[in-house]
Amino acid sequence: MVDLHSHIFPEIDDGSKSWEMTRNMLLQAIDEGTTAIAWTPHLLSGEQIDYFAKIATRFTEGLAKIAEWKLPIRVFSGGEIYLMPDLERFLAYPCGSYGGLGRHILVEFPMYEYHGNYAEVIRRMTLKGFGIVLAHPERYVKLQDNEREYKRLADSGALLQINAGSIRGDFGGETQKTAKTLIKSGLAKLAASDGHNDSSRPLGMASAFRQVEKWTNRKRAEELFITAPAKILEITG
Repeated sequence: MVDLHSHIFPEIDDGSKSWEMTRNMLLQAIDEGTTAIAWTPHLLSGEQIDYFAKIATRFTEGLAKIAEWKLPIRVFSGGEIYLMPDLERFLAYPCGSYGGLGRHILVEFPMYEYHGNYAEVIRRMTLKGFGIVLAHPERYVKLQDNEREYKRLADSGALLQINAGSIRGDFGGETQKTAKTLIKSGLAKLAASDGHNDSSRPLGMASAFRQVEKWTNRKRAEELFITAPAKILEITG
């Protein structure tokens, strides 16, 4: 499996708290069959250049740790960007897009509000040639049960990414119901862990994969967890 959304490296955001926890998370991922993972720390408006430099340093340290631990997993750079009009400014930094390639961007909305112009911001970016991955749309309270607006977001170019925890039911029945609807309708294009730690918010991709198989079929699960995310990270082998 290929995991597009995680917070595996420590002391940057609300993700891993230590290198020991990072190692535990990666061992869990490998045991579940994850072969590639993107580290996507939170990126917010107003952050300074030294913050981006700290992320770059931590990513380099993380790669060195993984080599030292001899873990068979590939790790890619990225960032989870809070939606704002000037998304493009983040592309100047390796953490602003997947692999630092400036092609695909992971974006999140405010958790408890939604405005129709969000879809227009996404449309403007996609018209400029950028791929927008929308993080955990099933968790946005103002969107749940609004399939019409989810379709509008998808039509604007957003690739809807569902969290593994939502699929399992970790965020409650309504969120799980929304995740199931988006997956079965075909509006969801990607699944990812959004893993933050090794206990309460684990990576947990395998159990979510099995649940999607039950809701749909193996081919659909492979599209969400393997084929589509591999294309985002440009993994060819």
